Amino acid sequence: MSLQETIEQRILKLAEDMGSKFPIPPRTGAMIEERRRLKSKLFSITESNASKHNGWEGFVNSMSVDDITTRLLLCEELAENWEVPMSFMMTFEFVIFSEPSRMYVINRGMMPILWQKKSTPNLLRIAWDGALEPWCLWDVEDVITLPSPLIPINPEDASEEIQIAAWFADKTPVFTEIDEED
Repeated sequence: MSLQETIEQRILKLAEDMGSKFPIPPRTGAMIEERRRLKSKLFSITESNASKHNGWEGFVNSMSVDDITTRLLLCEELAENWEVPMSFMMTFEFVIFSEPSRMYVINRGMMPILWQKKSTPNLLRIAWDGALEPWCLWDVEDVITLPSPLIPINPEDASEEIQIAAWFADKTPVFTEIDEED
């Protein structure tokens, strides 16, 4: 079985174990409640000052209870609870219901790990996180057998001497040493 199939089976099993609907975990719930409270307070301040000035106006519209920070905390908390790398949780399409009477998460399933026969960022995050410490779920050598990345790494973005596996037309990887001093 290929690494891609292994990852897909593992993620689908995790989704099945979690269920399609579950309560928002405690830390994420506390964050949502605090953000909701602040948004309500900001709305009240804006309303009470509306006849004097509009200095608070833009803040209410730009404030969100469910944003990337909320989602990251949700994924981190779920990863801790299920004892998997956070990248596993980042591949699910979660819908957060954050009204006080409906504090739960719907898991709509796994986002694509391949797109046009290329490895998506989701697949690469899971593959590398699973191969490295402390998880060591599979070998690093298996990671470089995945289809080429949808968004390749630019070697000029490397901040230190690294070894990059470059995929060429889905053939055997070619290794290149990158040294900043060159």
